Amino acid sequence: MSSRLRDLRAWAGNPSFTRMVAEIAAVRAARGVPVENRRPGRVTVYECFQLGRKRIDVELLVDIVAALGVDGTGQARWRRAHRVASGPRPTPVAVADIRPDSQARAVAALLTAIGTSGRRVVNVVGPVGIGKSRVLSALPVEAVMVDLADSEAALDTAVLDAREFVLVDNADAPAALDAVCAAVERHHDVRFVVATRRPLSGRPQTPIALLNELAVVPVPPWEDTEVDALAYWAGLDGQHQRAAVVRMAVGVPLLADRLCRAIHRGVQLDTPGALADLAVEEVIARLRRERPHADDLTSLTTLASCGQADEELLTPAGFADLAEISLVCADTEGLRLREPYRTLFDSVHRWRRPLSHRRSVARAMAHHRAVRTDSVDPDQCSRRTEQALWLTGNPTIRETLFPSGEQPVVVRSSADSDADDIGRLVHRWARRGEMDVRSSERVLNPLLADTPDGFRIATDQDGRILGAITSIPIASRNHHLVEPLLEGHTPGVTDQGGLLVGMSIARDNAAQAALMRDVLVRGVRAGLVVVATQWPAYQRLVRRLHFTYLGTTRADVFRCGRQVQVHTLRLVPDEIAQWVSRLSRRRTPLGDLGRRARLVDQLRHAYEHWHTPSLLSTSPLLAHPATPTVSALRAVLSEVAQRFAADADPVRATGGRALLDAYLSRAGAVRHDAGTAHPRPGAAVLGQAITDVAEFLWPAQR
Repeated sequence: MSSRLRDLRAWAGNPSFTRMVAEIAAVRAARGVPVENRRPGRVTVYECFQLGRKRIDVELLVDIVAALGVDGTGQARWRRAHRVASGPRPTPVAVADIRPDSQARAVAALLTAIGTSGRRVVNVVGPVGIGKSRVLSALPVEAVMVDLADSEAALDTAVLDAREFVLVDNADAPAALDAVCAAVERHHDVRFVVATRRPLSGRPQTPIALLNELAVVPVPPWEDTEVDALAYWAGLDGQHQRAAVVRMAVGVPLLADRLCRAIHRGVQLDTPGALADLAVEEVIARLRRERPHADDLTSLTTLASCGQADEELLTPAGFADLAEISLVCADTEGLRLREPYRTLFDSVHRWRRPLSHRRSVARAMAHHRAVRTDSVDPDQCSRRTEQALWLTGNPTIRETLFPSGEQPVVVRSSADSDADDIGRLVHRWARRGEMDVRSSERVLNPLLADTPDGFRIATDQDGRILGAITSIPIASRNHHLVEPLLEGHTPGVTDQGGLLVGMSIARDNAAQAALMRDVLVRGVRAGLVVVATQWPAYQRLVRRLHFTYLGTTRADVFRCGRQVQVHTLRLVPDEIAQWVSRLSRRRTPLGDLGRRARLVDQLRHAYEHWHTPSLLSTSPLLAHPATPTVSALRAVLSEVAQRFAADADPVRATGGRALLDAYLSRAGAVRHDAGTAHPRPGAAVLGQAITDVAEFLWPAQR
């Protein structure tokens, strides 16, 4: 429980415990708690986050998560998780006997459909291992149950014995689906509840007369707390073990069960391919019910490693065969495996057959690049860029843009009617980042007033707002809007056009990823993305994604003790391929991000004071064995700049000459002594050059 609280606090921007106490007091005040009981002790709250803490008061726990931005539904999940963690260790039970709340909700939805829809056929739908059989077995109705996993012949007998309902499970094979449709057509006085992996209404062989007789009830994935409880019941005492199961299973109980068994076999958590192997084998075995005589199931791993694949990347026959498998769905640029199966299949392919995996990825990367190069459609170009990013396998890319889930999120432009909702999000964003709310309003309200469509809104399928991100076109007419965020960088940036990204807040990873992918699509159209952020987590993220660091603002715009950092990324066709290539080579451990960011800043400081040894004598770079003295540091900085200037790569050569001119030449020294900054139009080039120097000198710090 304490580990989960620490993760939640990190997600909320690591607010101080003093700030959390104040937020808890506000939560309790809104609930009507007397003044004398509103503020918990700061030490009490602090101790709740300490690893190894055995007991936490449930009411304090709920108030803490509410103060960290968790809504009412999420608070209920934390309350249930506390009940599971605090109760006695349950007697070991079979996974099939576990009855989580999400299953109870699925049963309730199914009973509602049976009772109110008036349809003769209620179709229970969900992918392999999601728990359709559990839902059918939990129905409190008098019915005949028939399993079509082995034979379709039992269906006719079951229909004759039925009083009112026939529950049909594992209707996956083509022959089983044909038998179900035939039985429904023959027996008009019997109602059917049929479990399938795809809706019967989407099957071409389903008679059109039956389409109006169908009611579809999807089975949702389990909640993270429920999967965690399953892993606990399965004998996993270690928090890190259960967290790995929760992260990889993404609410699919079959996957969670097989992952637990793999851990019990001794598979290490740092080998995801080996960990997922048992689960993938079970999924493939169950998929053979759909296509018992087909060999194309083995190509699912290839499809997974390609991300998305069109007919040209596969073959016409292979494309058609894969399209018939229930886990495969149509996407914008071809077929893909549903998540989390795609991620698991890809990790197994990478682990079992690394050379085959590399060939698949290289072929897909080349194909997407060729389509992107030949396309005149900016939307197609951005979608192929998105696929290339997935193919990099970069952990940051996968976690940020492609979380392992299938939650549908819709992204749209904001409108005048969204002003109040965005205002509430601004308040929540400011509080989460320990910023001054009034200062945040002063910066963001003019954006909302002058450009009502300047935010992108993420919603669920019912239109409920899940998050928002600032996304406004950069142009001279918007100079007054972007100036508070960009300050001295504004002239150079507004001359280039592009898209300014600022505030970003989302309820969950799926909504955040959808907003980020939308920024990518719009950035490809605009040719340039400019990110202005004071939040350390986002600053580390954009550096890790190889944005160019321009510098910081002088003022603390949001009065949070941190300056706004400005980063840019050019997304014109000639540079997209180079950017994707750099990301493919990068494998930055999460813990090294801060060191790399500091290294770039230290190098910038060293170049700025190259002509002033007394100032260089305080540089942290002197602690490195390669630059133990001021003279050694000056020599290395000069040597690298000259080497870059003579490089065959025109981009690197331009950066090297910029370093020589701005910092190391006599003219640069004169400008420095006079207090005159180097020309701002070269700031982007200098920022990239210093980043390249950091990677050249100390690659271990990437």
